[in-house]
Order: sequence, then structure tokens, then C-alpha cells
Amino acid sequence: MCGKSRKNKRYELCNKQIRENLRTNDEKLIDTIYSICWEMMLREFDRIKDIDSKALGMFEINGICFSILFAFGRYFFKEQSSWSSLYQNYLFIIIISIYLLTNISFLLSSIFLFGAFKARIDFRWVKDADLFRKKQIDEGVKTYKRYIIAHFWEIYRNNDIINEKKARKLKYGQVFFFIAIIFIFILIFTLVISPLK
Repeated sequence: MCGKSRKNKRYELCNKQIRENLRTNDEKLIDTIYSICWEMMLREFDRIKDIDSKALGMFEINGICFSILFAFGRYFFKEQSSWSSLYQNYLFIIIISIYLLTNISFLLSSIFLFGAFKARIDFRWVKDADLFRKKQIDEGVKTYKRYIIAHFWEIYRNNDIINEKKARKLKYGQVFFFIAIIFIFILIFTLVISPLK
């Protein structure tokens, strides 16, 4: 049941195997593993702040661009009523298609960016009940450190998986944002070369 059945392939060992592998009497080795796990766990907390900050910043820029695009659309549609020729109507269909694709790209970008920075209830930290577990404390420093190392690793692994999902959503949000920007340039270029006034 350990290892192979895990959904996330980045982690090969389950908690039971980790605890088994920590059965050593070398105090320096235990201290080294403890320090590494502690540092890795803290890095995940820095990483979530970084992801949230990038996603929130892009979400705000997305909102501004979306508002400007919407205002432009309202003005553009008012002007369309004065166009009469067939050529102008075809051109309008092309422009409106690009406009809609731009809006859809911004909307998808916003959805992914919101998913990237929204709070996650399954994000973990060290609980007091785990930190002050009497059974492990009574058994001495070595046993306690072995226990807390496994616990730190479990928290790190949980938070790393969550951060990977958040980072993936941020990446998709960025991709759709840049697609929307490309569509804006195409839209501007089409309007510049078109005879529509």
C-alpha cells in the first residue's frame, strides 16, 4: 500500500516507510535531517506567499484590462449603427470575433488566477497537539526528533502538493493573459487598417 499506490509520483515513501528509515542512533544525522525538513517546510510557506502575490498582482492587472476592454466595446457598438456597406459589416464581424476572443481569454485568465491565490483550508502548519505529544516527549530527545521529522515532512509534502497545483493555475492564468494581450494587439491593428470610422 505504501509508495506505489500514491497518486503523487514525486514522493515514493509513505509515512510508515519514513519512520522506519529514521531508526538510527546517530544524533548528528538525526539533527541534520531535522534541519533539512524544517528548512524545506519553511520554504513552502515562502513559496505560497510568492505564488499568491504574483497571482493577485496579475488578477488586478487583468481586472483593469478587462474594464478598459469593456468600455471600448460599449463605444464601438454604438458606432456600429452608422455603418451601412456590406464590407463594413464583414469587417465588424471580424472585429467583434477578436473582441469576444479577447474577453474570453481575460475571463479564463481571471478564473485561473483567482484559483491560484484563493485560500486553501487544507494548507497545514504545526499544531500544538502534534508538537507537544506526550508519548513521544516521554520517550526522550531521539524518539521525539524522529517523530517530529516525519511530521515536518508530512506537512512539507502536503503543502508542496498544494503549491504545485496553485503554481499550475498561475501558469495557466499567465498564458491566457498573454493570449488576451496578443488579441488586443490584433484588434488594434485591425482597427488601424480598417476604413471604419
